[in-house]
Amino acid sequence: MTPPAFDLVRPDPRLAVPLLYDSPHSGRFHPADWDSPQPRLALRRGEDAYVDELVAPAVDVGATVLTALYPRSYIDANRAADDIDPDLIEGPPWPGARPSEKSRLGLGLIRRLIVPGVPVYSRRLRHEEVRARLDGVYVPYHAALKGEIARLVERFGRVWHVDWHSMKSKGNAMTPDGEGAARPDFAVGDLDGASADPAFSGFVVRTLRDLGYSVGHNVPYKGAEIVRRYGRPADGVHTLQIEVNRALYLDEGAVARTGGFEPLRDKLAESRGASPGPQVIRDLAEQAGSRITSPRGAGAKPVSASRRDRTPTVLGRSSLNCRFGVRNVRWRSRPARTRRDLRTTRPAVTSGMADRVSPGDGPDHAARTLLWCSSSAAALRPGIGRPNR
Repeated sequence: MTPPAFDLVRPDPRLAVPLLYDSPHSGRFHPADWDSPQPRLALRRGEDAYVDELVAPAVDVGATVLTALYPRSYIDANRAADDIDPDLIEGPPWPGARPSEKSRLGLGLIRRLIVPGVPVYSRRLRHEEVRARLDGVYVPYHAALKGEIARLVERFGRVWHVDWHSMKSKGNAMTPDGEGAARPDFAVGDLDGASADPAFSGFVVRTLRDLGYSVGHNVPYKGAEIVRRYGRPADGVHTLQIEVNRALYLDEGAVARTGGFEPLRDKLAESRGASPGPQVIRDLAEQAGSRITSPRGAGAKPVSASRRDRTPTVLGRSSLNCRFGVRNVRWRSRPARTRRDLRTTRPAVTSGMADRVSPGDGPDHAARTLLWCSSSAAALRPGIGRPNR
């Protein structure tokens, strides 16, 4: 069965906050028309393997999570649609193509090289092949991402969007830092402050460092197409790119989870004591530039622990022809980790589902979850205080 272009998972509407995660490079479905001469394992070395699983628990605390299902080497959602490598196209030049430095390096919209010296293809691609990938995978992914940003901004007045990736443990000739360059545990990119409020970026960097990780800020990556296209702080859209060093969780040669995978996932999602108090919430709101608004009213009782622990049924959608279907995704919480069972069910009526919100979820819950998701920690310790500017 041919899968859809992406999975979109929304939280229980009563718990939703203006947090959006996307993972455009973790897709691992290899379609039949991808006739690369390379073995599957070699092709998989180009993907951000299992990043979707690392960030999936964010749904349980109110974030929306969008993940690509097709490999970035098949078509890369984190490239401009016109960043087409002329060396890959059969026949006349692609109309309106504007190949970038990424294409020159073999990393354009459709990847030419897995790593230096290892080509993805043994032939050139026909125009109709490229068009099919654009229409079937690239366009639906960006339509979903754009739509979720618009939905969250309409509801909350702003959105905090994190574009998640993983990076090789060392640079090579195709990367900005060069062959053999050592890399930090995380790289947080905001296009040098252009795609997000610098206070938000700084808060994320400091919190990851507080968790014991080394963090590069706009080094070695500043952000690519998704950050450039969607990060509009003046319009309330704050977009960061976060790269996770694969050495933390992956055997890069075998593209297999190592013993570090679960500890990393658990550390990213661990509960760190009681929820932060109102002072931390006010500090974060101030750092982020303005208060976090309450969805559809305020004044009702806070969400109880029992409600937070309920298993939500949420949306997943998309198909290659953009006919949106429905998936139920069940989340079973357990200490320090989250698992999911995904099963396709019959289509259901979804109109208005995201708007059925308890009016009392309020700014406290939203800010608590923003602290969790923006820092990749379930909650900050009480009394952590205001981050230094």
